[in-house]
Amino acid sequence: MTVKTREMLASELSEGDVIELTHRLDNQPILCTIYGLESHDSNVIITFEGVWNGGFSGIHHLQRDQKVNAIPMETLIQ
Repeated sequence: MTVKTREMLASELSEGDVIELTHRLDNQPILCTIYGLESHDSNVIITFEGVWNGGFSGIHHLQRDQKVNAIPMETLIQ
């Protein structure tokens, strides 16, 4: 089964969604599962872990209106 990312606003993200981030060392895209999410007035703070690389994890700040490539959890469950 092939699942494609789609563009979403950071304000639309939920825990369990998979998001595409850029690895800070080699600038390569990496898929990460969101396991913590805090929504504030102008930004969203996510806690994530790499889907295939469990060693890649951390906290990332996004603007609420920032567009990101993501796979909603509902798509993965189907």
